[in-house]
Amino acid sequence: MTPARRHRLFAALLTDLGAILALVVLLMLVRVGLLLGLSERVASTEVVEWLRCLGMGLRFDLQAGLLLGAPLLLMSLLSGWWDLGAARHRVRLIWWTVTATATAVAGGADWFYFREFGTQFDQRMLEPLHEDLGALAATIWRGYPVVWAGLGAVALALLCTWAGSRVLLQEARWVPRLARIPGPALALLVLAGLPVLVAAGRGSISGRPLQRATSGVTRDATLNRLIPTPWHAVRSAVTDHVDLQRDAGLAALLTPAEIRPAAVTLFGTSAGGDLDACVRQAAQGADGIRPEQVVLVLLEGQSGFPLFARHRGLGLTPHLADLAERGMYLQRFLPASGGTIYSLGALFTGIPDSGVVPSLAPLARQPFPTSLAPTFTRLGYHTRFLYGGFLESKRYGAFAHEQGFAEVRGVNDMGEGARNSWGIDDASLFRTAERILAEETGPSFTLILTTSNHPPFEADVAAAGFDTTALAGKVAPGSDLKGLSHLWYNDHCVGRFAQALERRFPALLLAITGDHPSRRWVEAIPPVPERTSVPLILFGPQVLAGRSFPPGTVGDHLDLVRTLIERCAPAGFGYHAWGRDLLLPDEGEHLASGAYALCTRQDWIDVTVAPEAQGVDPQRFAELFARYRVKHGLGWWRLMRGASLPP
Repeated sequence: MTPARRHRLFAALLTDLGAILALVVLLMLVRVGLLLGLSERVASTEVVEWLRCLGMGLRFDLQAGLLLGAPLLLMSLLSGWWDLGAARHRVRLIWWTVTATATAVAGGADWFYFREFGTQFDQRMLEPLHEDLGALAATIWRGYPVVWAGLGAVALALLCTWAGSRVLLQEARWVPRLARIPGPALALLVLAGLPVLVAAGRGSISGRPLQRATSGVTRDATLNRLIPTPWHAVRSAVTDHVDLQRDAGLAALLTPAEIRPAAVTLFGTSAGGDLDACVRQAAQGADGIRPEQVVLVLLEGQSGFPLFARHRGLGLTPHLADLAERGMYLQRFLPASGGTIYSLGALFTGIPDSGVVPSLAPLARQPFPTSLAPTFTRLGYHTRFLYGGFLESKRYGAFAHEQGFAEVRGVNDMGEGARNSWGIDDASLFRTAERILAEETGPSFTLILTTSNHPPFEADVAAAGFDTTALAGKVAPGSDLKGLSHLWYNDHCVGRFAQALERRFPALLLAITGDHPSRRWVEAIPPVPERTSVPLILFGPQVLAGRSFPPGTVGDHLDLVRTLIERCAPAGFGYHAWGRDLLLPDEGEHLASGAYALCTRQDWIDVTVAPEAQGVDPQRFAELFARYRVKHGLGWWRLMRGASLPP
């Protein structure tokens, strides 16, 4: 490349980087404006929390600026080979005027949106696409200063055009300066700059790339919600809306014409015109001691197979095995789904999973009659959700509040502890949970969701006392030893937590299960029960004294919901639940089911695999899958359409 071309290339790139940096500054100013304009909603007065917000926000600003400026950089690279002349300046000026004006306008709109909905742009901004656009336009015209906003946008555009042409985009000023720099020095400058650009594009130097979940760096929800740029918020709104619409199409297992017959099939003649009425229950009234502390632990990626007899010798779950021996253990147990948010959603809402991200469903902005937390609130329990991860991920925190939990805490409420890509290590989470429960003065229901057993598997299992290499000779070649060792870490952390609870609370009811199987096996192709199950352990020496699961019991997460309620409710207490009480004999052939499997006394079937490949009679498969389809299809209808059955 000739010196003239090289100087032209570098002059163009430096001008573009200057424009991108100016956009980054503008994005930060928008955030500062939002923080000041919404300061009455920020509970935290700690300077360090505000600085964390701005520091993480800068990472989002850099990423947004670089991605928005990528077309400019590409055009400048082309200018090293072709002299694009004045066209390059015009395109750059148009880009700067449009993006800067749009950013400022988006920031203003974001302020109005936050004041209305308590968050930046989300998928609700796209719901009007399915409504009367004329009525929406009239509402906006009457309710917001549209004329002044339009005039302000025009003024901003003129100001940006002037600033761009006179100050920011003067490419010619760089050429004489670059002429004084030797070619090798420019090459080194490029090599040094590339990693910086890559880091800015990822929003991270190493580890987990910048994501919506990583915005949860403060203990103040409002600060966390103002960390992403308006452009990140718009992108998340679009992807959430697309996901929800895709889920709504794919997960609608039943057509509207099939809904009412399906309700009759599942609930019998009691099915009227309301799904909620179909699942209304009256408590039997638990025998013995009423639990004072009810703790439900949802272990990330906890498979059921380590507790199966043929795998206990691996030593992956010694604490769970001890609790199972001294308490109650159900092997034929299925998670609600194959993903964390889906299983958590089923437990929160009490509605069968159907593949829809429950925290994004419009109807889930309010508790359902079947929602778990409000039921325990009516029973006199203080309800809390403790999550070792970021509450902003998939709206975990907002979803928990919307579903009735009185107390919600995430990674930034857990104090000090080792961090991983998904939050805080489980040992620190359980220490915090133990401390919180120790301060409890009345009955409480606590749901704990862990994070450590998740790729990239960052827990220091060796420091905790596990020798991963000892597994090598006991599992199939090629098995993920690192992943399997984190099953042991799950057990190690929850085991110590259970011991602490047992010592402190005589009237304890502890339930331990997994959100979904780990997807790490000890053999290449495990049997269906081992790859689809999660364990269920109920522990409470006084509360469960003399109790056991009846022979042949099978269950899933929704059955666990009802089982816990029944242990706490007085006789005749009215509530809503889809499942059955697992401590009562099964009067029929109960179907336990999740997103990918179903289970009865005799059957255990992966619904994603052809019956012939599993050695299952096709007719039996069709019969059971029809029941599975009815249950989860009605769950989709309740979550997405409501309780009323179509005529």
